[in-house]
Amino acid sequence: MKKYILLILLLCAAFSLYAQSNKASVYVLPVTGIGSKPGDNEYFYNKLNSEVTYQNFKLTKTLKDAEFSLIGTLFPYTDDANEPSLKQYVFHLLLLDNKTNENRAEGELVYEVYEDINNLFPVLVHTLLYTIPEGKGKDNWRDKTFYAGGSFFWSPRIYAIENASIHFSNFGGGIFAEYRFLDFLSVGTGFELTTDYVQISSNVIRRNYGNILLEIPILVKYIFKPGEHFILEPYTGFHFNIPFLKTTIPSPASWLIGLHYGVKAGPGVAFIDPRFSLDLSKSGLHSLSSLSFQRYIFHFGIGYKLGFFTK
Repeated sequence: MKKYILLILLLCAAFSLYAQSNKASVYVLPVTGIGSKPGDNEYFYNKLNSEVTYQNFKLTKTLKDAEFSLIGTLFPYTDDANEPSLKQYVFHLLLLDNKTNENRAEGELVYEVYEDINNLFPVLVHTLLYTIPEGKGKDNWRDKTFYAGGSFFWSPRIYAIENASIHFSNFGGGIFAEYRFLDFLSVGTGFELTTDYVQISSNVIRRNYGNILLEIPILVKYIFKPGEHFILEPYTGFHFNIPFLKTTIPSPASWLIGLHYGVKAGPGVAFIDPRFSLDLSKSGLHSLSSLSFQRYIFHFGIGYKLGFFTK
């Protein structure tokens, strides 16, 4: 029961964070031109970056990763006779759509010293950013830095020992997190609870030895993005096996290989997860110390995950 409560809390927190970050990605270019004093350019540049983050838009580090750009320019204010003022300057801000190269919106503020417009600056940035259509920022679901989610799975197992058999009734569930450190590569881990039954049969005795295992996978995933709505993540790695009961003695670790097949579903990714794993050493029973066997584990999972922070 605690496992499912933890999963629900994780997904609730994930949806909350997603709601805050599901906006378009924006890159802030260095502010150019001449202001009232030498530090104006850096001041407005830093303030733009802070304001984009404060308003929950996705601030990118490079231009190629952004859907939109904010371009700030400083220049002397000119009067009706087109004469430049010696005291007043203009901060001009432009919002550019990087995909279409279209100027979406622009505005400007007149000042003598930048402290004059501290209160109006957030209003200007807000006005420009909120001209971005609501649908923008939702197409980069495959390019997040972090993913978190949960799954449920069926795990039939073969116990390779004389008079032992396949056991189909192993089920489980888990939660996981992934870190995408390259566009095509990520690492992940999590916690999975599953049953583990061994059946020993002979002419004299027929017994089942049941256990509950905590499996902790360590995965390396390769990322492929076919089409617009799918993501393929073949992976390899291993998982640690921690038994809760003193019945079976599983191998401390198992090697695994699998395929994470996802499709865009709402704010996140729905996926299926077929996997095969093989123990790195023999398993055994507490009550029969002389007995050892090999486990072959199949895993068929379904789940859902959310991504955070566009790369």
